[in-house]
Amino acid sequence: MMLGFSGAVMASGLRERPDSLLARVQKGSYKVFQRVGEDTIPREIGTETFTKKYFTDNTIVLEIEKEMDFALIGAPSRTLKQKSTLEIEEDSYFPRRYEMRKENGGMEQESGIEMFSNVAIISSRTNKLDEKVTLVLSAGAMFVEGNSISQHALLLHRLDSSITRKRNIMVFDPLLKRESSTVVVYAGEVTEVTDGESKSLKLYKIEKERYPVMQLYVDNSGIVVKASDGVQEFILTGFEDIELQAPSGG
Repeated sequence: MMLGFSGAVMASGLRERPDSLLARVQKGSYKVFQRVGEDTIPREIGTETFTKKYFTDNTIVLEIEKEMDFALIGAPSRTLKQKSTLEIEEDSYFPRRYEMRKENGGMEQESGIEMFSNVAIISSRTNKLDEKVTLVLSAGAMFVEGNSISQHALLLHRLDSSITRKRNIMVFDPLLKRESSTVVVYAGEVTEVTDGESKSLKLYKIEKERYPVMQLYVDNSGIVVKASDGVQEFILTGFEDIELQAPSGG
């Protein structure tokens, strides 16, 4: 669902590309569950859907939409709707551009980030308050929103579990405008029940400053099928991987 913002604070914008340059598309959706108090069974509160587009010019564009209804867990009536788009280099996963629109309990936010090497030009708006800042990020820092599973999955690109089981990565949260040191650990294979079946999955743990440890359960194709941060759980409910014909030369 597109949010009704003006887009006035956005950076130069994510580049438009001819459809002929689109080589591959991955689509998926997670149901989001949250525990309340002494609950043993978490309650469903929303969804996170993603579309990951691979282009032939060394570009990946990751689009995410989140919808949460916290009233379902007894919180004061408060809903969250958020749409973000992140453009990264396919070979390095370095960020190029980022855009976000969010509505949360009557508050409206927009943010646009343009990267020049490791310098982030950030334009943002909260309700009617505009702000523009320039931040110098650590070399190689990756963009990851707070508890977005689809963006946390990008961190696995920097870790080859067959060679290295642990890696320290600098992460920039574009919502909080804050960097943090993050450790990604391959914890081995575990057996988990998904879709009513016991499956062998790879377990990765993400340890980030000021956040609880996040666990990602990954299948043999490299897709995160389940995740947990101790409060919320994410279960993959649908996934498509579509290979498109690359444009011919000449």
